[in-house]
Amino acid sequence: MKNCFFFLIFTFIGVAAMAQWESDPAVNNQITPTNFTIFDNLIVTAGKQCTYIAFNRPTSSAASIGYYLQILDEEGVKVFDDPGLLVSDETSLSFTMVNNFLFVDSEGNAIIGASDLRNGGEGSNDMRFTLYKVSPAGAMLWGDDGIPLSTGANYGGTNLNMVQLTNGNLVFAWARNSNGSIGMQCVSPAGQLLWTEQTQMDDNKPCMYPYLVPSDDGCFILLYSERNVYGNPIARYSWLKAKKFDADCQLVWGPVTIYTDGYTIPALQSVFDVVSDKNGGMMVGWYDAHVVSNREDAYVAHLKTDGTLGFTDNAPVRVGNHAIYRSFRPKISVSPARDFFVTWEENNANQSYQRTMVQKYSIQGVEAWVAGGIQIADNTGGTNEGIGYESIQATDDGQVAHFYMKQLSPYSTTNSYISLLDADGNYVWEEEHINFTTTPCYRTGLQSTPFVGGEYWLTLWQDGRGGGLENIPLYLQRINIDGSLGTYTPVVVDECLPPSNINVELQPLNNAFSAQISWTAESDSYNFAYKKEADAEWENSSLLSDPQIILNGLDVETTYQYQIQSICEDTTSVWISGSFTTVVDNIYEYSSNPTINVSAENQKLHISNKSQALIEKVYVYQLNGVLIQEYVVKSSGDLTLPLPLKTSIVMVTLQGKTFNNVYKVFIP
Repeated sequence: MKNCFFFLIFTFIGVAAMAQWESDPAVNNQITPTNFTIFDNLIVTAGKQCTYIAFNRPTSSAASIGYYLQILDEEGVKVFDDPGLLVSDETSLSFTMVNNFLFVDSEGNAIIGASDLRNGGEGSNDMRFTLYKVSPAGAMLWGDDGIPLSTGANYGGTNLNMVQLTNGNLVFAWARNSNGSIGMQCVSPAGQLLWTEQTQMDDNKPCMYPYLVPSDDGCFILLYSERNVYGNPIARYSWLKAKKFDADCQLVWGPVTIYTDGYTIPALQSVFDVVSDKNGGMMVGWYDAHVVSNREDAYVAHLKTDGTLGFTDNAPVRVGNHAIYRSFRPKISVSPARDFFVTWEENNANQSYQRTMVQKYSIQGVEAWVAGGIQIADNTGGTNEGIGYESIQATDDGQVAHFYMKQLSPYSTTNSYISLLDADGNYVWEEEHINFTTTPCYRTGLQSTPFVGGEYWLTLWQDGRGGGLENIPLYLQRINIDGSLGTYTPVVVDECLPPSNINVELQPLNNAFSAQISWTAESDSYNFAYKKEADAEWENSSLLSDPQIILNGLDVETTYQYQIQSICEDTTSVWISGSFTTVVDNIYEYSSNPTINVSAENQKLHISNKSQALIEKVYVYQLNGVLIQEYVVKSSGDLTLPLPLKTSIVMVTLQGKTFNNVYKVFIP
C-alpha cells in the first residue's frame, strides 16, 4: 500500500496500557495489536506534547474500511485503548486509495478525509471524500457523519491534500480519476463549504497528483502533474506545473512549467516529494525515466513565491552520480537557514548494486559537500540485500539525520538505521549507523518525523516479529539527539556567561593615555589580557576580581587589542575581544556657531573668531567639571592663550553677552 500523509490532534483522554518511551532496540514501542492488518499509516508530532498515528484497515465487514486514530502523550503512553479511536467505517471498495487522509489545523484539531462510497448513490462505485474534524478531547466538531467534500463523478479520487490559509480557512485539493482533473474546495473552520467546487485542467489534458503549500499574503501554491494524451502511450510526456491562488481561489500566476519529460509508466505518488521552502515557495523532488530510456534520474527544483524558478540556471538540479547510476526517490528537508538536504537511492544499470546517498545544497542549488553526495550505505553484503525507505530530517542547528532500512535478503531480517551528519557532512556520533530495530524479523514502511523540540525524532514502521508477512503491527522508536533511545534527560551544564556591555573610557595623561575598561558579568573573577595591535603575543595578562581595569602609560596614536574571559567554578567562558585607539580628534565642537573655532598646541589655546563677536571670558575645565583657568579677554578678534596642561582633553567655554559656546579640545 502507498504511504499516506496526515497530521493529527493532541488530547489527553483515556489511558491505555503502554510503557513510556522504550530504550531497548530489541523491544521498541508496539502501537497496534498483533495480527491486526494495517493498510496505510503515518506518524506526525505536535511538538513534544503529543504524537499522532493514523491508519486504516479492513473492518469486520468486507465491504468497509475503518479509519483509526491513536495518540501518544508526552511520556509515550497511549491515550486510546487498542486498537485506537475508530473515526469512520463506511462502505467502500475492496481496496484503499493512494491518499493523504489526515491533517491538523492551527488549533490542534484533526481533519480526517475518509474515501468511501456513501455519497455516490445506490449501486455507485464513485468514491468521494468525507471530512471529519476531531477536537483534542475527541469531540466530532463537524458531526458524527462528517461533511461531504466532493461532488460529481470522482471514481478513484486520490491524493487528498490540505493547506490552512492565514485567515483560518482550509483549502483541499484532490485528483478526480474519473476525468483526469483536480478538484478544489475551501472549508471554513465551522465546516461550511465556501467555494463553488473548482476544477483544474489545462488544455484538456489529464491532471493528477496535486500538492499544496502555503505562500505569502494569505495565498497558496498548487503543484500538479499534467499528462500528454497523444502519441505512444509509453513515451508520452508529462509536465510538472504549478499555480498560485489567493484566498478566494483567484489565480495570482500560472500555470508555470517546472519540468517536462517522460515516464515509462504514469507517475506514482511515491515519485514526488514536495515541501515548503520556508519563504512562500516550494521545493519539489522527483525522478523520471527520460522517455523509455530505462535510465531514471532524480531532480530537485525550487519554485519561488513569485512564480520564477530558483537555482543558478533557473532549472532543476539533477542529483547524484548520473554518469554511472540510476537515481530514484529524492527526499528533501529544508534547514532553518534555508539551505536544504536531499537523500536518494542509486542503482547500477542492472540494479545488482544499490546505495543510499545524501547531499547538502545552498538555496542557489550548489552542492555543499563532495561532488555527487555522501554514501550512507550500500548492498555490498550481496545482491539479495536491499536498501529503502530513506528519509532525512534537518535539526535546528544545521545538522541532518538520515534514516533507512536494510533487508538482508527478500522477506527476511530487516534492520532500521539512523545516522547524524553535521553541517560539513561529518558523522556526529561515534557509532555512525545506529540500528534501532535489533530483533530479527521482516519489516517495512519506515517513516520518520521532523526534529522534535530540539531533542529527538520518532520513527514508525510495520513489524513482523510476531510471525507472518501480512498481519504485522505498527512499532515506534524514539531516538534522541545524542544517539540514545527512549526517554532523554538533557545534560544541564551551568553556563559560564562571557563578559558583556564592555565600555572603554580614554583619558590623556602626561603625554600618554590611560584607559578604563569595565564590563558586566556574573562571575567572581576574570582573565584579562591586552597588547598593541602590531605585537604577536599577549604579554600583559591579569587575574581580576572586579569587572574593570585601568591601563596607564598607553602610547598616543596607537591601537590596542584586549580580551576578557569569565572564570566560573568548573569552567571558563569564551574570550570576548575588542580594540581601541589612543587618539582624539583635535576639536569636538559642541557650539552651533561655526565661525568660532578652538584648537590647542604647545600648551597654547588658539581661538579663531571670524564672527568678530565680543568674547568677554574664556573658561577651561577638566572633563569632570573642575575649573582649571579663567581668562577675562573682552576681544572680538583671534586669541592665543597660555595653558597650564600637557596632553589632556579639556572643555573650553567662550562667554559673551549673547552667546555661551562650549568646545571639547584635545591638547597634544
